[in-house]
Amino acid sequence: MALRRLREDARLTQEQLAEKAGLSTNAISALERGDRKRPYPHTLNALATALGLGEDEVRALRMLIPRRAVRHPG
Repeated sequence: MALRRLREDARLTQEQLAEKAGLSTNAISALERGDRKRPYPHTLNALATALGLGEDEVRALRMLIPRRAVRHPG
């Protein structure tokens, strides 16, 4: 759970990160649990800014946030 680790390293609660990033607490929670697909680029940028991440860390975070399984009909 990369996002949670980064949030905790920054000593932020989910509520604090949500406020700093302009997201809902539910969105932060869902991303940490892997219940959301990868975030949109603007969401990732907001998280990166709120957490003070550099470009390399953002790329790593993008790869580490779990994807929700997609079910295909059939």
